[in-house]
Amino acid sequence: VLYVKNKIPEDPNQDANCRYKALLQEYVKEYGVRFVIDLHGSSSGRPYKVDVGIINVRAGKNSCPTYLNIIQKAFAGFQKPLFNQVFPAKGDGTITSYCRNKLGIEAAQFEINSAYRVLPGTAVRQDETHILELISRMVRMIYEIQEKIDACPPSGNPA
Repeated sequence: VLYVKNKIPEDPNQDANCRYKALLQEYVKEYGVRFVIDLHGSSSGRPYKVDVGIINVRAGKNSCPTYLNIIQKAFAGFQKPLFNQVFPAKGDGTITSYCRNKLGIEAAQFEINSAYRVLPGTAVRQDETHILELISRMVRMIYEIQEKIDACPPSGNPA
């Protein structure tokens, strides 16, 4: 897990060159990372439960062709549409684009609506079952992606 703990002057999801991306590149090389989940939170006013940014929905143009079906399967019946609703992650500075175009690995940006990530007892009260359902789907997706990674040898840039 790599995350920004405090507010910093750089924006890892906008700035082309920043410390976060340099560290991400280091980790990808050192640990053989093959898929990045770029996890974000959004406000409850957004028209989705989760928005998965994959740059482009067309085959061969998206940021996670190897794992797209796993993501779709994990979120089947949860919400339609699932991909590129508000945040397609296609800007040059996004982590998803950086992973695909610069690091040669697959990635997706997950925007999670606050109704599915703010726990009860905090400032914003939400239905705990929504949060548990999302976590369950994310865990299932991560396990299946890891199984696929373990079963396949490394490949080149998906771009």
